[in-house]
Order: sequence, then C-alpha cells, then structure tokens
Amino acid sequence: MSIKRLIFLCVAIGACVTFLLLRYFSPQVENVLISEAIEESSELEETTSEESDSVDPLHAEVIAEAEAAGLSGDQLENVRSNADKIAALARIMSHSIEFYGKVVDLEGNPVTNAEVTYSAFNRFFENSKAQTTISDAEGYFAINDIKGGSIYVRVAKDGYYKIKESERSFGYAVPDENPAADDPNNPAIFKLRKHGKAEALIKFGERWGRAWSIPRNGNASGFDLIQGKEVSSSDGHIIVRAWSPDQKRGPNNERMPYSWKFEITAPGGGLIERVDQFNFIAPKSGYAETLTFEMAADAERWNDLGHEQEVFAKLKDGNYARFLFRYRPSNSKRGDSFTIESYTNPNGSRNLEYDPNLAVTGQ
Repeated sequence: MSIKRLIFLCVAIGACVTFLLLRYFSPQVENVLISEAIEESSELEETTSEESDSVDPLHAEVIAEAEAAGLSGDQLENVRSNADKIAALARIMSHSIEFYGKVVDLEGNPVTNAEVTYSAFNRFFENSKAQTTISDAEGYFAINDIKGGSIYVRVAKDGYYKIKESERSFGYAVPDENPAADDPNNPAIFKLRKHGKAEALIKFGERWGRAWSIPRNGNASGFDLIQGKEVSSSDGHIIVRAWSPDQKRGPNNERMPYSWKFEITAPGGGLIERVDQFNFIAPKSGYAETLTFEMAADAERWNDLGHEQEVFAKLKDGNYARFLFRYRPSNSKRGDSFTIESYTNPNGSRNLEYDPNLAVTGQ
C-alpha cells in the first residue's frame, strides 16, 4: 500500500467514526466534532480532488439518507455543510465484498444448512440491513451481493450452541478485527457446538425476567425449583437472605458506599460454582450448603451491583439443578432484587442439558 493510500484510509476511518457519532451527541458537541473532522479531512479532500473536479454525485444520496433517518435540523445542516466529506467516505463504504466461509462443529465436521446472517458497514445514519444465506452440504457458503467497508457474519443452527467462533467481523475497504476472506480456497472458518443428549428438565424463571423482591434485613425467602414459585423458607429448595441499608444515597442523592451481604442456601443439599457454560453434568461431590457474598463499604473496589453467578445445586429431595442467580441491592421499599433462571432434573439424574422441546412442568 502506498503512503498516499495509507494516509487516505486513516483519515477516512477517523472521519467516518466522527460522522457516525452525529446520532448520539448534542448539536454543540457535534459542531466541535465536525470542525475537527473538517480540519482532519484536508488531505482527504486533496486526494479526492485529484480523482475528479466535478461535484460529487453522492452528495444528494448522502443528504437523502440523512433526511430519511430523521436527523434534527442542526444535524441535517451539519451534514449538508460536509456532504462532500461524507460522500468521499461513502465511496469507501460502497466497496464490493466477496466473502467465503465454512461452518463446522468442534470436531471439524461440516454443518449443513446453517443459517448465515450478515450485514455490511455501509450506512451513516441508520443500521445496516441484515441478510441471510445457508451453508451447503459441505458447510461452505459465499457472499457476493453486498457492498461496504467491512462485513459482520454470524452462523446458527437448531441443535447447536453458538460460541465465540460463531461470529466475527472482517475488513475490506476499512480495517476490522479480521482481514478480508475473499479467497475461495481459504474460507473463514465458523464453529458451532453440537448439543449433547438432553433430558426432560423443569425450567423456572428467566435470565432477564422477573426480579423477586427479598427483605434486606436478613429475613429468609424460599423458592421451590420444581413448582417454580416463591414459598416459605421451610419449604424452599433454596433459601436467600440479604442485608443492606434502606438508605443507599446521601442527602443530595449522591452515590455513597455502604456494606451489603447476600447468602444463598440449599438446605439438606448444597451448591457449587459452575465455571464452564457447556458443562451440563452436576458434580457428585464438593458442595457447600451455603454460599455467602459480601461487599464492605471501605472495599478498595466498592460497587453496589451485588453478585451474579451460575451454580450447580444438589437439592434436599435428591434431585439436581443448575441455575443463574443475580442479587442486586435496591432502594425499593419492597426490598432488594433477586433474579433466577433454573433448570432442574426431577428424575434424580445429574444431566442438566436443556432442550425446550423436552421441557416438563413441576407437579
């Protein structure tokens, strides 16, 4: 790459980020950003002027896109005043993309008919439109119907878990975390993890679902993981307790440190941390009946976000469960916040891999 092209690309990326921020900043901040973009774009102007001395035909398209995106009057004026700069970058974002990929499982076997979702970085004022294709009998797929500075690709299929290697971004006219995958003989590899053998489990709660209110004075709250409801502390499979002050803000509502404590117990059974998201077999031993989490007001890294963790549980009825719980101190009069998403095997098996098609309800 020549020095001239390198300078052009660096300036283009910086200016591109600046204009994308137009949607999120106030007009006063926008004016500062645009002034900086204009100053930094001088070399870009010189480069593009060598290519053509005529009015850039992309001006109208840039302005039309801004108007369709519903920008404010001040924002639109900023766009109109700098349409030539944006149009120069739009030319980069209209780069033709040729992409080749392959979907495999963790053993390297091709995954047929995987859904491939992709979108390109080719819009200033709205989200890029996602498109889809599928992998063939050997797991291969090709994308050549889209333009942009870079492309984001993710793969998925029923019966498989998505993992880190299931989605990535690739750079074409604009650098990204991975280089362009434009060689059909060297496709980008995407991986999916195949489901194991699931059993009929009882699901209770949602990760981002209902938050239960629990007393913050140490009084116990019980939860039945089979029936999926809050019960008395003497009947619960798990018992939770929290301690935190009623007042968590200063006289002027300023944030102030305070001590909090949270305790979760599986009476007659036990709890153990689950560290691998794809480990679905509960351990035979190593359980502690109670797990306690505390935050001191004078802690070096104090926070009031509480605690979140995944655990395996051995229940008092001999069954096993896994669940994600989240405790958050709260200012609510009803108490602190407790959220849970649990999967319980009512048959005594330690296998806790879940398939919604096999799910059962508690009795």
